[in-house]
Amino acid sequence: MKKLLFSSLMLIIAFSACKKDDDSSNNVTPTPTGVVITSSDLGSAGDSMLMNVDTTNLTGFSLGVPGQNVTWDFSTLGVDRIDTNAFLAPANTPGGTYFASSNLAMEVSTNPSIYMYLSKTTDKVEGLGMWANVYGNEGHAEYSDKPIMMKFPMQYNSAFIDSGALSLITSYQQTYIKIEMKQTIDSKVDASGTLKLPNNASYSCIREKRTEINNQNIYMSSSQFGPWMPYQSNADTSYTYCFYAKNQKWDVCDVSVKDFTTNTINSISYKK
Repeated sequence: MKKLLFSSLMLIIAFSACKKDDDSSNNVTPTPTGVVITSSDLGSAGDSMLMNVDTTNLTGFSLGVPGQNVTWDFSTLGVDRIDTNAFLAPANTPGGTYFASSNLAMEVSTNPSIYMYLSKTTDKVEGLGMWANVYGNEGHAEYSDKPIMMKFPMQYNSAFIDSGALSLITSYQQTYIKIEMKQTIDSKVDASGTLKLPNNASYSCIREKRTEINNQNIYMSSSQFGPWMPYQSNADTSYTYCFYAKNQKWDVCDVSVKDFTTNTINSISYKK
């Protein structure tokens, strides 16, 4: 049971952006192309997107090289499951009252129940905080410095790097748990071109090359003031190519790879 609890808490943190301690934005001057993603292309409260996910039929697909006028042919993808990405009205969610300035919420997990609260403006999407219910224990946390999730406009050669740290103390069955995490997001739009999906769907896209690094440490104590004994340490890095097209509410395809050196594909999610 405790192992499951710690996994749940790690999930909460993994889905949470952090207090920003660095933000190096748009270090490369964007090169204008026909595809420029703005905040109006991202969904608003009430929008939902169904995504097909293929985790088995992954051979024979080429991610190509960075550049412009690239063609990605994913037209023979299959379907192993269907996921839903939904933007919710914060007022209609359990933790909405804690985040009055939020205009977007997302349910990132149902077991445990976890909601993220966001603010979308014309130039960026910021994280405001989270609400969670783990084994009947409710909690919410606000960010003292709003982390940036996305920056607009997104176009070929635009980029940003953002890193931050978070510390959280919670309790379970008379045991206090402290979780510390540092997260780094490295985003660069490295390609643009045409994306072909099943059912003759085709999109003019930009491709975001996104690296997320999470370093997490968990400590335990019989007191909320410590002393703290190390319990678990974990480091995780995800590598994802995200494809964005105009007026689609979210990315129309994302490709999870083992790393950006081998580009071995783990899964592909694409618009249903």
